[in-house]
Amino acid sequence: MRACYGAVLLLLGCRSGPFACEQDDDCSGGNGGVCELSGWCSFADEECASGRRYGKWAGDGLAHECVPPGEASGTSDGSSGDPSGDPTTLSTSASTSASTSVGTDDSAETTSPIDPDGSSTDDPTNATTDDGTTGPPLDEDLVVWYRFDEDGFPGVVLDDVGGHDGACADSTCPAPIQGPVAGAAEFSGDVVHVAADAELQVQDALTVALWLRIDAIGMDEYHTLASKPYAQAFTDTWEIGLDSGGNLEFYVAEADGVSWGLVTPLPGLDTWIHLAATYDGMELRLYIDGELVGVTAAGPVAQDDHGVTLGAGIDNGLEDNFLAGALDDFRLYRRALGDAEIAELATP
Repeated sequence: MRACYGAVLLLLGCRSGPFACEQDDDCSGGNGGVCELSGWCSFADEECASGRRYGKWAGDGLAHECVPPGEASGTSDGSSGDPSGDPTTLSTSASTSASTSVGTDDSAETTSPIDPDGSSTDDPTNATTDDGTTGPPLDEDLVVWYRFDEDGFPGVVLDDVGGHDGACADSTCPAPIQGPVAGAAEFSGDVVHVAADAELQVQDALTVALWLRIDAIGMDEYHTLASKPYAQAFTDTWEIGLDSGGNLEFYVAEADGVSWGLVTPLPGLDTWIHLAATYDGMELRLYIDGELVGVTAAGPVAQDDHGVTLGAGIDNGLEDNFLAGALDDFRLYRRALGDAEIAELATP
């Protein structure tokens, strides 16, 4: 489960969601967290004019926002703080600074900003650290981003974009494991449900991208990786799955059940691959490890107020087609990414 520390355990109960504070100690004060007059925690960030940025658990729409100059309380001890703004975790290092110097003199080279998981933030997809304090800004079309980097998933999987946390019962939550991009989630009959929201109804264009490891292929069984169900039937607005023959599939569908899809062989079992699928309103494109493997024409897709499901499908209102494998770095965009952007995502 997600790590908790000292008094924070009593205040948070290891829950996700807004976290109000009354004093600096409520904000992991030892890491430079400060309880602002607004009642939300802030952390040091040199990119903000005030030198302070609200953490990911701030409410009132302030999460990840800079504290306005003149309103920042600042730290009493001068510590740099934990820019992740997560009061349930300890600061890892100063790796979230704008750059890392190499050498000891002023002429030393600098490296690209580094995420806490060791990856570069110099990413044309505009991916940045989970706290949004270094590197370029997040892509405004990124709707959902599950890193699966938590220590555990006690009923919830955090959305690093914010607002679309996935829910699962404790007995059916995936297990945390090591993945190609830091942490990952192992599914074995586990299901993550993303609540319906207008942002998920990406009707005109979309991209689904994720790292995938398949452990087993069931005889005469279909395995759903991720989907957005439609109505109370065997239809999905979009779905990525694996058929019993070992083929990866990406489909979109109209309201009457007419669908368009692409199929490509699974490269192998027990190995991580990157899978991405795009739809731009006119055609589908499927990518394996950053390489385009298929293109086909497609028409308009059906939409309703269903959410998104990971690790299983939803047919006639019931969970089925469970995944036996692992997922990492799941992303949903409201536009079709280009070839270069897909290739960048496929580089762990």
